[in-house]
Amino acid sequence: MNSEIVDKITKALRNHLEIDTSDEDYYFYGTSTDEKLQINNITEISDGYIVDAEILYTTTTHDAYGQDLGAYYDGTERVELKPLKVNKKDFKVVEINSDNNIQNIEKYNTTQNNPHHNKDLLGHTDACLDYYETYYEPNETISLALLYHDIGKSATKGINKKTGFDTFYGHAEKSAEIFLEEIAPYLDKSPEEINYIAELIKNHGFQINRNVAEEKLIALVENHKEGYISDLTLMMTADVMGQSEYQREEKLQDIVNFVNKLKDLPIEIKDIEAAEQHILLAIENEKDNIVFKKNLNSPKESFGQLQEKTEKEYEAQSKGETGRKTAQPMERS
Repeated sequence: MNSEIVDKITKALRNHLEIDTSDEDYYFYGTSTDEKLQINNITEISDGYIVDAEILYTTTTHDAYGQDLGAYYDGTERVELKPLKVNKKDFKVVEINSDNNIQNIEKYNTTQNNPHHNKDLLGHTDACLDYYETYYEPNETISLALLYHDIGKSATKGINKKTGFDTFYGHAEKSAEIFLEEIAPYLDKSPEEINYIAELIKNHGFQINRNVAEEKLIALVENHKEGYISDLTLMMTADVMGQSEYQREEKLQDIVNFVNKLKDLPIEIKDIEAAEQHILLAIENEKDNIVFKKNLNSPKESFGQLQEKTEKEYEAQSKGETGRKTAQPMERS
């Protein structure tokens, strides 16, 4: 960032915080205090700059003759400031409430006119969070990822000319992009935490890639820390359970197949059992549906046994052997 911009940001913050930059000392019973603004980081976003800063208060103690009594009596106090935003247009400073994780999420809302959804984007997001908070002890990382997992839909919205239904191709990647640029700077999270949430958002529809190459699956595992596969599978299931019931069985089967493909990889995935439990919980909630209703008679069945029967019935349904007409796959949301 060029020095002119940094100077303007610094001046704006000094004025906003009413920091005196003169050389005058403020004496108080033999003590003078100087205050200095220290900027630690500036993050540029679309309409401004998010500034991480602190104020340094340096105290100097004098004797009755004005002589500095030295370091033993002196000291510097650091006061960390909450994140501040400086607008690009006029370099005015805006206070940010970093405790509020919902940064005007309403502005990303949009209708979802297709069979996969019976709610608008905010309604779907609430349904995902409701499912998660009903069956799990909430974790802030997952909650944030679910909260923002679809904020790119309004930017990627299109219409299928044949059906007239809304489409949202590429919305997961766009959601991650918007999260990093417009949301993350306002959150009191480390860069590692921010990137982890963004990766969950970006890949929450990964299971739709039914013919994904083995090397991509290996990269998905190896490029993320332990626990990511479990968290991602939880994201996938919560997303599906927050949608309409249309093709829900098929969508859960996609996640089942995704987990099974991971199990077949020539690498160790330490959290794969936790991932299995997430999909089993979702299937348990769908036990009355046609594909899964016969697969849950015994809670003692292993995941492998459950999946073997699930896959056979899924294949039978796909071939029409169940007598149920199979709907044509649509773009997933």
